[in-house]
Amino acid sequence: DEAIERGFWLVPSLPLLGENRVGKDGALTGRGNDIAAARDIESMAAAIGRFLHGDCVLFWDLGGALQVEKADKLRQTAEAVEQADPQRPLGADVWDGFGTLSKYVKMVGTHRYPLLTSLELSKYRDWLAMRRRLADGNTLHWTWIQTHIPDWQTQVIYGKRGGQEFNGPIEPQPEQIRLLTYIGLASGCRGLAFASDRFLADSHQGRDRLLMLALLNQEISMLEPLLLTLREAPAWIDTSNPQVKAAVLRSEKGVLVLPIWLGDNAQYVPPQGAVGSLSLIVPLVPDGTQPWEITPARVQSLQYQSER
Repeated sequence: DEAIERGFWLVPSLPLLGENRVGKDGALTGRGNDIAAARDIESMAAAIGRFLHGDCVLFWDLGGALQVEKADKLRQTAEAVEQADPQRPLGADVWDGFGTLSKYVKMVGTHRYPLLTSLELSKYRDWLAMRRRLADGNTLHWTWIQTHIPDWQTQVIYGKRGGQEFNGPIEPQPEQIRLLTYIGLASGCRGLAFASDRFLADSHQGRDRLLMLALLNQEISMLEPLLLTLREAPAWIDTSNPQVKAAVLRSEKGVLVLPIWLGDNAQYVPPQGAVGSLSLIVPLVPDGTQPWEITPARVQSLQYQSER
């Protein structure tokens, strides 16, 4: 109720049928089994009913890191939720079995935390794009953007658990969060989720990360009319700098080009992210269009700095 009063939208997490019991008050009461599926459907409907009045549910979350072994349970749960609330979409975070699991939910999430690992950001881009292709073509894809370091990594690198305070700088750096955000958008993800945890607090030197998220929200809002009207999957092109690749997103309102620095080892230390002169050739630009540079500081025409 407090969240609704403050203008938030809710994404309630529901357990898969047969894994947890849902009480009449919406609270989990323990683990069930497949035999109790019929009783769970009734209690699931009762749990959903308490959220219907305020109409502030964005979508129903049916689990995280789901694998193909959960396909039957996901199907049963999706059918039960749709019977109780056919208006709102269903979403889930999927790890494998995209072709099968995407048949039962309209929003497929996939995430992986590449920072401080051997996964290059260019490979992270390919990983996101590949998962999008594996799923059903009518699903909406979203991903979690890494804003923190897992506990096992903080223990190895800093000798502390994530819940402890840090007196000095700690990863991830704001520039890395920015890179991951635009890689997600350029890989075809229509939704981004940021974990608002202790790594955005002063106890974890998180003020700069928090300010970066505020800036990214403003930038995405500015680009929203283009991002919401994409007509096809993004395509990638080369630029004059081998460390910089550009994503071309074609929408009903124009062509959006996102140059992104995908240099080596950017998952460890973010690069300078700036070059004195960058040129690129955007294919299949409609006749009569003009190029514009859009930044948080200004919007200016590049008509006299480009050629067809």
